[in-house]
Amino acid sequence: MIRQLLLLLLYVPLLYAHHPAMVPLTRPPMGWSTWYAFALQINETRVLEMAHVLKEEGFLAAGYSLIWLDDAWSAPARDRYGRLYGDPDRFPHGIPWLVKELDTMGFSLGLYGNAAARTCAGYPGQLGHEYVDAQTIADWGVRAWKYDNCGHIDGKVALNIRGASSEGLDARPLPFVPGGGAWGEQGEVFPWPL
Repeated sequence: MIRQLLLLLLYVPLLYAHHPAMVPLTRPPMGWSTWYAFALQINETRVLEMAHVLKEEGFLAAGYSLIWLDDAWSAPARDRYGRLYGDPDRFPHGIPWLVKELDTMGFSLGLYGNAAARTCAGYPGQLGHEYVDAQTIADWGVRAWKYDNCGHIDGKVALNIRGASSEGLDARPLPFVPGGGAWGEQGEVFPWPL
């Protein structure tokens, strides 16, 4: 474990040096994820209520500035142009509105995605839509992207930060912090293709 951590600490600066869309971090991204409190039962009211609690209880001041919407934030299907959008019943004002609301409170919004055709819960995944999804979330002002690996292809990690998602994020004017998950199914995390 120590060897893996040391290798990761050595590898991360090289990753940032070769990828302009990533932000060099002075500390790990800290925040709150909808998954642990609400799993698939998320909506904009719950998210904003939690943001107010985090701010009032001093978490924001302590550096917990990222609010992650995990699986089930999007509509069950893409729009007619093939783009993701927030579920209109659970996020009636839309994701760009939520980004602005959280920003006025001092938080950044992070979203969940998946490297396969569907997310773990069956919502639209990024496979084949990496570029357009990266552009969409960039246009919305989303600051972080958790990229999961449910339904991976042929037992291989489908995540490729240097691929189409990367190209879509390279033009992004705001800092962007990617995240990833493999559920331990693919062994070591640091040898993923970046």
